[in-house]
Amino acid sequence: MSNRAIARRLGIAERTVKNNLHTVYRKLGVSGRAEAMARLLPSATETGAADGAGAPPPGGATDPGTFPGSRPSSAG
Repeated sequence: MSNRAIARRLGIAERTVKNNLHTVYRKLGVSGRAEAMARLLPSATETGAADGAGAPPPGGATDPGTFPGSRPSSAG
């Protein structure tokens, strides 16, 4: 998701999203979102995702209600 979309979904300022992401990137020792995702997600060969077996379920990690401490979405 874009920073703007994240901010709207969480009801916070886009600048807050940018600041928090910057802090996460610094702590992970990465320079951006793609590098952070590559570092945090297991590779396709480790999970068997090449055949679809390791693919995350729909609505999984992108659903803010699935993260500890996050607010569930009001839609639904």
